[in-house]
This record gives sequence, structure tokens and C-alpha cells, in this order.
Amino acid sequence: MLLLGVGCWQSLRALTRDGQVVEAKVTESQHEEKGDKSTYRLRYAFKPAADGPEVTRNDFLGRKNLWSALPQSDYDAAVKAGVIQVRYVPKNPGNNAPVASLPKPSDIWVMIGGGAFLILIAVIGWFVQKKKSAAAVPVELPDDDALAEVMSLPPMELRAARRTHLLAFFMAGVPLIGLGIFLLQKPGQTLYAVIFILLGLFCHLNVAFIRFFFDGRLVLYTSLMKRTAVKITEVTGAKIGGIPSSQHAVFFFLSTVSRGDVMLNLRLFEKEDAQEFCARLAMLNVLPQVENTKMAHKLAEELYPAIEDSGEEEEESGEGEPA
Repeated sequence: MLLLGVGCWQSLRALTRDGQVVEAKVTESQHEEKGDKSTYRLRYAFKPAADGPEVTRNDFLGRKNLWSALPQSDYDAAVKAGVIQVRYVPKNPGNNAPVASLPKPSDIWVMIGGGAFLILIAVIGWFVQKKKSAAAVPVELPDDDALAEVMSLPPMELRAARRTHLLAFFMAGVPLIGLGIFLLQKPGQTLYAVIFILLGLFCHLNVAFIRFFFDGRLVLYTSLMKRTAVKITEVTGAKIGGIPSSQHAVFFFLSTVSRGDVMLNLRLFEKEDAQEFCARLAMLNVLPQVENTKMAHKLAEELYPAIEDSGEEEEESGEGEPA
């Protein structure tokens, strides 16, 4: 929002400072009614120079032949006459707008302010998280025997499961790439087409490059988008829950001293591999707190099946004693 607002502001500043007025011919008009609201729009074209090519209304994103909204009186007059007064920048003729409907600075500043506000929220959230992390107290480190036992096991070197690749491909790759190919056939939409195609490829490659490594001392989780490294000596605990307290998306977290909760999406890997990682954490006495939701308990049962089974057996054979 911030970048879009700044781009619109720069275009408007050039238009008001260097703009010249020219008469453009109306190429297409459109009148829509939705309930009590009516919208009047048209497209136009003009030649900045007598021997030059025709220019339509463009924007700094590369879109061409854009619609322009007008008040009804100006719309009716333009459609009747077949021409409309347009203000354009001689050095960049694509930067133009109807004289009767120039962009409003107030709308642009709302966009810039909205983007800045969202960034401010993110910065405040980062400082709050840092403050919580500073107050975290490490759990008692596992004894040397437990560390030695885990480190004697072969290091875990995992890749995302096949089902994860297929899900990313069909849920993100195919729709985005398909939309990009569709837009390639539309005039003036080449930039958006390339963006969607690249996004589709990125979504698929991001999953293809997911790696997971654990040798008893370091947890390393990487993809194209992020790299998460957690020293086991910084772990304060674990948690299975949502972000934040979501009923629809449940994740596994390692709580750390330096960064607070670090999300590890273990569902992207084979179920057996995720269970093996949690079993090794259990050997180090790192057991998760589980949010009181059905999905969180279901994930806990998937990741810690051996612990869940042993707990049930203890409860059945404890004869009144706490398991």
C-alpha cells in the first residue's frame, strides 16, 4: 500500500506540475448501476504529437488503456461530443487523466497512511516479541547422558513430503501460472501476467527447497522464504497451537530465549519423520503445551503417539494414582 501510494503521488505531482491539456477521442464508454449507485466510466486515446502514436491512460505499474471514472454530467458531455479534455505529462504521455476527474490527493494520502500504519503495527509487534523473549527463562538443560544419546543417533536430514509438493502445485502453482497465461493474452496486462507466473513458480520452488536438519544440538529449517536455526540450549519449551489461537490452522512451535516462539510446520514433512523429531525432543525432556482445541490435540496425537499411548496405559493401571 505504501509503495503504491508513493507511486500514485509521484504521478499526480508530475501531472499537476508539468501537465498540459489535450483533446482526446472517446474510444469506449460504460455505465453500470448497482443498487442505488451508478458508475460512469470511459476510455480514450490521443496523440501527443501529430505524427506520433496514440496514447491511452496508463499507470506506473505498466497497465494500459485504463478506465477513467467521471461525474455523470461530464460523462454525458464527453459521450455526446465524442471527445474529452485530458491532462498529460509531455515527457511521459502515458501519465494522464481527464481534467474533470484528476486523482484526489486525499485518496493517495489515505493509501500511504494505511501502508505506514501497517508497517508501524509490525514494528510494534516485533518490539513486543523481543520484550517477551528477553523475559523468557530457559528450562533446565537436559543432562549430558540425554544429549549424548540423542547426538549418537544419525542426524535427521529431511525434505518436504510428496503430498506437500502436490498440494503446493495444485493449490498455488497451477492457479497462479494459469492466471498469468490468461493475462498474457490481454492487451496491457503483460506485467501482471509475468508477476503471477513468477509467483506461481516461487510458491512451488519454495516448497521444493524446504529442508529440515537436527543433530541433537541444532534445529535447522530452511526454504526459499526463510532460514530458521535454533540452538537446543536456547529452547525454553514447545507448543502446539494456532497463530494466534486459531481454530483453523495449528502449528508446532519451539519456544526460545532469543526469539520467542519459532514456528516449525512439521505437517509439511512425512508423518513418520515429524514423529521421530518429536521423539528426540522428548528424550531431551522438551514436551509441548497443547492448546485446548480439537485440532491441536489431534496434531499432538499425531506427533507424540508413543507418549499419548504410554499416558493412557499409566492412567488405566495407576489404580487412582496420578499418571
